[in-house]
Amino acid sequence: LIETIDSVQAGLFGNVVEKIFIAELQKISGETEQKIAAVGVIKILTEGPAMLNENYVKFWAPLLDALVHMFEESVDTSTPQDEHFIEIEDTPGYTTAFNQLVF
Repeated sequence: LIETIDSVQAGLFGNVVEKIFIAELQKISGETEQKIAAVGVIKILTEGPAMLNENYVKFWAPLLDALVHMFEESVDTSTPQDEHFIEIEDTPGYTTAFNQLVF
């Protein structure tokens, strides 16, 4: 991935990491989306040998820090204790009806 992005323009992956990954990682919401982003960032950090080159090693620690902050600052979206059940009156648009079929 790193080599592919850098083949377009030298040093472009550094801009992507700095401007998108590090700056925007905390804005990801949703448990599944956070897990997907975390797996991608972890793979970049651990399986990308280019991340340890002199051009990109300066982004390694800030990217890891952004990943940790994403999980530390995630919003608790659990339901409050008193809102586990839906009230019957709150179900809009459903009424029972009977129609006899004619053959």
